[in-house]
Amino acid sequence: MGFSIHREGPELYLRTIERLGLYVSMQFKNGSDVKMCLKKGKMIWTPYPDLADEHTVHEKRIWDFKMTEIMKTECILEGNLRTLFAVLISLCDTETKHQVESSPEFNTLEETLDSMGLLALIKKLVYTGGANNKHVRHNKAMAIMKLMTLYQDKFQNIQEFRDQYLE
Repeated sequence: MGFSIHREGPELYLRTIERLGLYVSMQFKNGSDVKMCLKKGKMIWTPYPDLADEHTVHEKRIWDFKMTEIMKTECILEGNLRTLFAVLISLCDTETKHQVESSPEFNTLEETLDSMGLLALIKKLVYTGGANNKHVRHNKAMAIMKLMTLYQDKFQNIQEFRDQYLE
């Protein structure tokens, strides 16, 4: 398991995220929050409870208690996500790791240990196959040319046609 920019990269990415969700839910305190963030690909904040204008002392205490718990949970979540940064980097193969580290936004991600930003960067690299945006016209033209060369022989069944491009 891990992140790779090769042909099987997107499938490996999905399996790795699924297994990583299982790992964080077992290893981290409040790991289910981290798992939800991994699934969404962004930081998920708990909604704050409302306090009515005309509140009683009891309602104020309940609100204070809920706010304290939410603040603790958010603090733990931020710490877990910072810890997850090192785990995400370690799951990259060498080629993916080099491309991630050479990207311009990596330094700011590393300074803040922004694991959700790192995950977005890895996802972009995995799904684009590591192709950069320097030669967009050329890459688009090559993709169209490859698409045009797809054809099915007269007596070839659909399964054989599909299998020839999966190899």
